[in-house]
Amino acid sequence: MPIAQAREAAISAVKQLSQVVDIPARLRQVGMKEEDIPALAQAAFDDV
Repeated sequence: MPIAQAREAAISAVKQLSQVVDIPARLRQVGMKEEDIPALAQAAFDDV
């Protein structure tokens, strides 16, 4: 399988799994606002 096809298959599988286990596709679906993004990014960075 060519790498591009494998990449697309992996993306598709992750999207499907996310839907099956009901993971929200958008941060706004869990109450996040655009102005929350910098703090969210910093928290993710600090967690490394």
